[in-house]
Amino acid sequence: MKRKLMTEGPPFGSIIQFAIPIMLTEIIQQVYTIADSIVVGRLIGVNAFAAISAASSFYWLILMVLLGFSHGFGTLIAQLFGAKKTTELRRTCALTLWLTTVIGITLTILFFG
Repeated sequence: MKRKLMTEGPPFGSIIQFAIPIMLTEIIQQVYTIADSIVVGRLIGVNAFAAISAASSFYWLILMVLLGFSHGFGTLIAQLFGAKKTTELRRTCALTLWLTTVIGITLTILFFG
């Protein structure tokens, strides 16, 4: 099977092909969140549901900080990929993974520890 790069051919088809799994994942995540809220609200109680709602702000803060770092590195990774600098690309991807992991763990301990 020949591997097709997203940088080749018409961009619309590549964008749709890339976007559909992301959209489906987001829909599944929303269904999971709704189901989780229903279970907590009915089985554990209103106070537990309120606590989860209050804590979710911290969760989203951590997530947005990590996404910001990831998107920042994404530009550099795209440039290295386009320039076919595979050694630097691998190093940058590894650095991104390690940095977001360390920051994520640190923020989680600070907010929830």
